[in-house]
Amino acid sequence: MSLGGPLGSWAKFSSLVPMLVLLVGLFCIDAMQDQFRADELADVDVELLTAELPPVAYTDPGFIQFLRSTARD
Repeated sequence: MSLGGPLGSWAKFSSLVPMLVLLVGLFCIDAMQDQFRADELADVDVELLTAELPPVAYTDPGFIQFLRSTARD
């Protein structure tokens, strides 16, 4: 039996379908993980920005450096 006819085309197509499904699935998983990481970082930022700072934090050299670096961005 020759695979050059119409049955051969279906065989080639059916062998590509699982690979395409796998690639689409991996792309979707990557996008969901990126969104999950962004949501986690946003939650941490919200917690940090809404938390009350003690007065000593404003004199901390690291905090002053952080304010300088964010002012440039």
